[in-house]
Amino acid sequence: MKPIALFALVVVPMYASVESHSVAGKAAYEKGDYQLAGSEFDLALRETEQLPPLDRRRAISLCNAALAAKAQAHYAQAEAFLKDAIRLLDATGPMEIATIDAHEKLASLNRSMGHDAVAEDLYNAVVADLTAIGAVNSKSYAIAMNNLGDLQASQGRYTLAEKQYRKSLEVTRAVFGPDDIQVGVRLQNLGQVAAHTHRLAEAERLYKESIAITRRARGPEHPQLAAGLNNLAQLMVQRKKYGEAERLFQEALHIWQTSVGAAHPDYASGLGNLATLYHVRKQFGRAEALYQQALAIDEAALGPQHPSVARDLNNLGTVAFETGRYAEAEPLYIRALRIREASLDRNHPALQDSLNNLAGLYFRMGRPAEGEMAATKAMTIHVRTTLRDAR
Repeated sequence: MKPIALFALVVVPMYASVESHSVAGKAAYEKGDYQLAGSEFDLALRETEQLPPLDRRRAISLCNAALAAKAQAHYAQAEAFLKDAIRLLDATGPMEIATIDAHEKLASLNRSMGHDAVAEDLYNAVVADLTAIGAVNSKSYAIAMNNLGDLQASQGRYTLAEKQYRKSLEVTRAVFGPDDIQVGVRLQNLGQVAAHTHRLAEAERLYKESIAITRRARGPEHPQLAAGLNNLAQLMVQRKKYGEAERLFQEALHIWQTSVGAAHPDYASGLGNLATLYHVRKQFGRAEALYQQALAIDEAALGPQHPSVARDLNNLGTVAFETGRYAEAEPLYIRALRIREASLDRNHPALQDSLNNLAGLYFRMGRPAEGEMAATKAMTIHVRTTLRDAR
């Protein structure tokens, strides 16, 4: 009798499944398909439930899931994932880059949520921790310096921001090479600083170099490309090249709509920027309709107290003011101011902008005492920021 052939049962290690879902999630994320990335990262996370309680692979899966949730503006979910990851990492050993990276992701999330003061404290701690372990030429350091620069630029602290961006670019080129997508991000940010400091030719060169890198690395439909086109469009508005600006804004909006969707804050930001172009050209009806659309998206995605909502309200207030609807402008300006007072640093340029707008409105309405009060508060912020930046 011939011996019976037995088929061996092949047991695939569970961690292989975690790895396969993680790899698929990262590939989808890099393509800008954040919904698919989230699904794959969630599957990986479920697989890690079978691991020992303190297995660090679960922390990595939590960080990945948080990244996809943040990209889809699911901020509460992302925050829960990151805090779980940090608790696990803190319990499993001494400080290392994985732990520091989780804190950096939490800082970036707080920025997206409008919690700038919390974010800045976290970024500074991350930079200090990376310096302490000798990781100043690492990918993590480049990312942290870039994101700290983003925060400082948003507050009008352009000299500081440019310093962080240039250091980040230097490390990024050394770590990733000259044509990596991260180099494109750094160039884009330096372009924004140049634009805000009126170095418009330099800004255009940096934006176009960044966009070329992004197209090569990510293709024609990636959200990061949309961000670059949007920034170049804003520069074209500054240079009064309105036709070119409109074309670029429309291209950016198309990419955002097909990649992250029309309910995403990035799409709302693009609508607001296109509205600003129409606003500058005195096409108030078109501008107001887009500002209203942006406001509805931001309130639904971010909640009624987010700084982006304040931006939309301020823009609507300005349209009302410039079309002589003063009674309508006042509550819009006041609500924008209240949100900014509650969510932004006391020296933030957006807060100064709100106070100046309200002062101008009150003077126009024949209420000079209230106008003087708002103007004085705005001037106080201006003096504080001037002294701060001179140090």
